[in-house]
Amino acid sequence: MNIRVITKQEIPATLTNLKKIFKDQQGPPFIREHTKEEIAEKLVRDGYKVVSAFENGGEIATVILKDGKIYALGVKDYARGRGVGSTLLSEAVKGPCSVNCLKETVPFYLKNGFVIEEETPAYTRMKKR
Repeated sequence: MNIRVITKQEIPATLTNLKKIFKDQQGPPFIREHTKEEIAEKLVRDGYKVVSAFENGGEIATVILKDGKIYALGVKDYARGRGVGSTLLSEAVKGPCSVNCLKETVPFYLKNGFVIEEETPAYTRMKKR
């Protein structure tokens, strides 16, 4: 598995991949509500970091973060349960960070050293020091 930062030119293809990953889930609002081009422009303009994992030439997981906050983390179905998300997270995130995640992803973040800060009906806020 190869993990690397995504270039500005690659962001639209990465966003297409993320939309496929989130096809049956809500996914982050900014992914649902804007075009790939609008999102790519915002990510570059506002200094977001986009990091993806590749295997056999294909993108299998992506994380989008900025200033210690995870905005999206997605892993393709067939790559789940193999440590891909955990490896991507450990490579991409250095230092403290936080995430607002769906209830079903809480166990993943707990396994990766996050603690629950707040629970609401819509999401769980978690933090890693």
